Amino acid sequence: MSLSTSLPGLTELRATDQRLAEILVVEGFLSEAQLRDALGQQTTRRPPVPLAVHLIELGFLPPEDLAHLLEKLRDLSPERSESRAGVVMQVIQGEDRGRAFVVPSCYPSVVGRGAHVPIKLSDPFVSREHCLLDVEGGTVYCTHLAGRSDTLVNGRVIEARTPLGANDRVTIGRTVFALGSAETELLEATVAKELDEAAPASHGVRVEAVNVSRVVRNRDTGQPLKVLDEIDFVIHPGEFVVILGPSGSGKSTLMNALNGRRRATSGQVLYDGLDLYADFDVFRTQMGYVPQQDIVHTHLSVRRALYYTAKLRLPVETSNDELERTIQRIARKMGLEERLMTRIGNLSGGQIKRVSLGSELVSNPSVLFLDEATSGLDAGTERRMMTLFRRVADMGKTVVCVTHNLENINQADLVVVVDKGKLVYYGPPDQLAEHFGCPSVADLYDRLEDEDAAVWHERFVASPLHAQYIENRRVRRQLREQSQRRADESGVDRERTLIAARDSKPQQALALQLAQAPLSAMHQFRYLLLRYFESTVRDTRNLTLLLLQAPLIALVVAAVFDDLYLLMFMMTISAVWFGCINASKEIVKEQEIYKRERMVNLKLLPYVLSKLVLLVGLSAIQCLMLLAIIRAQSDLAGPFGLQWLSLWNASVGGLFMGLLVSSLVNSTDKALAIVPLVVIPQIVYTVNPAIGVAFTEFNQFVAEWSILAYWAFDALRTSEVMTIAHDYGVDLVPEFI
Repeated sequence: MSLSTSLPGLTELRATDQRLAEILVVEGFLSEAQLRDALGQQTTRRPPVPLAVHLIELGFLPPEDLAHLLEKLRDLSPERSESRAGVVMQVIQGEDRGRAFVVPSCYPSVVGRGAHVPIKLSDPFVSREHCLLDVEGGTVYCTHLAGRSDTLVNGRVIEARTPLGANDRVTIGRTVFALGSAETELLEATVAKELDEAAPASHGVRVEAVNVSRVVRNRDTGQPLKVLDEIDFVIHPGEFVVILGPSGSGKSTLMNALNGRRRATSGQVLYDGLDLYADFDVFRTQMGYVPQQDIVHTHLSVRRALYYTAKLRLPVETSNDELERTIQRIARKMGLEERLMTRIGNLSGGQIKRVSLGSELVSNPSVLFLDEATSGLDAGTERRMMTLFRRVADMGKTVVCVTHNLENINQADLVVVVDKGKLVYYGPPDQLAEHFGCPSVADLYDRLEDEDAAVWHERFVASPLHAQYIENRRVRRQLREQSQRRADESGVDRERTLIAARDSKPQQALALQLAQAPLSAMHQFRYLLLRYFESTVRDTRNLTLLLLQAPLIALVVAAVFDDLYLLMFMMTISAVWFGCINASKEIVKEQEIYKRERMVNLKLLPYVLSKLVLLVGLSAIQCLMLLAIIRAQSDLAGPFGLQWLSLWNASVGGLFMGLLVSSLVNSTDKALAIVPLVVIPQIVYTVNPAIGVAFTEFNQFVAEWSILAYWAFDALRTSEVMTIAHDYGVDLVPEFI
């Protein structure tokens, strides 16, 4: 009996679906019973949908199997020679921008970044099998397949097969595509030329500061202080812009306003026409940021540091082969191929900066901010770093660099000079000295002191540079806004769509926010813990000191104290000390790394838990060694497990106090200075029971409700007294001791 006669409804399908059904059964992907059930539901659907879409919606086929089946179907299809017949789609945003592909009319096609999919994209935030496109009656339909990154049509997450119209945009990952045609491409090119002739074609982000101001409170007088005063300029995609100015002029403040770390109090920062502050989640994964401090774990090798960064920023389904290619690509661009296995702490200052920059390039950001990234480097290294930043901009990324060095600014396209919060120059570096009337660029800072910042600002506003680089770019921005307003008023939806496709991200924040493949908390916890463990183990000197604490303290305590109560008191305080001192530096020492990763996608709970798990394990080992050595060197008796658990609980409590201290200070020195203030109350409120002195009623209340060492000592004392009583044949109830 043939398959067509045993499966009712099969003959009603189009030829392509019939061949697909036969492949499913012959290759063993589905049993005849499963296919019969699917076909029974398929024939009742109105309008009918392709069999591949129907099976995906029923959950009968995983996306990876579907992609392989469709590939085989394409190879076996008699219509293979006509596979170019279909509907043209064009990528209008993303790494594959400008590319066109055909959705065949005769069979569905999978879109993704997998090696086996017919429509392959290079966007790392696109799943291997992301969505399915099929043509029915001349209309293209889109179906989401799988992955943590959603498929969006006009900013809305699609749950079922969705038809695509002429003005619809599909967003997957960072890629946006739409129906393409010669008319579409011509109109898009016309709009682009009209609105943005000066902007180079690239995948960077247009950054616009619109009357950006920031007011803070003066610490000395308590009065408001304007540190940024209506800064207005436009940076085109792919441009390398350097921000200069004397110390305290507002360079870093301007940088932080542009990247959202410390927001302006008035004005707007626009990324491709979207308000950065309102839609920060849209762009958080598209920004790279390299601060003055190194943002890498120096005890890891270069390869491992890049590996963990990739694991924490790229989609979960990124394969190990893709990770390896990413690491090799970054190492090659940063000139670190020969240093991949080298411990970062053993690299030179310039090489460490390159590792920090490479870590930011892992997720292929569209805009890169560098805050004093060349500070502290020698002249030769600083020159090589500026050349590297130039190459990064040439890769199509928007690069903004804050620096106080003037020797190598000729690498930049444009230079921003701020003085006392005012914009006093924006233009090419080769016209900088002429504008300020100084013999060379090296004399710029001395020249700025000759006049008030307001005077320099007025001179710049009156200069041809202001007209060329501020007003002209501002006119293009206003023209773009007016074009969109006219389209809104006249209802010309097609033109508005094309302008938005060319000049902005998808108009809603949800589109890219959901398309950034958010990592699960468990995934983050796993790789944060592995990175923390590897970094701790590779720091052999610190690890040795941590592990030697317990044996050394145990030997001293056992040698000095004969009284069992004092012995248990010292054990309790030592356990609290272990936890508190171990944790007191763990957050503050990597605060720059934490802030950077938090800006991208780091969740708070996985980060804290990764610290807790390792530190709790370390505390358990320390308490075990402390108790074992003291019991071997003294007359301490009682159940070993109960005593160890009591000490461990005290140490974990100290660990929580240490992490709290570490999260509240901004330097390891301050953390270490506060630790004694945390531990001393534990001593004061635990020593009285140890020496047999009664508390006042108030102090007893304080000890019972706020001193963890008090209860740990009480547990040790209780276990010892019960053991002694048991040896004499007396059974005691703990509540009455």
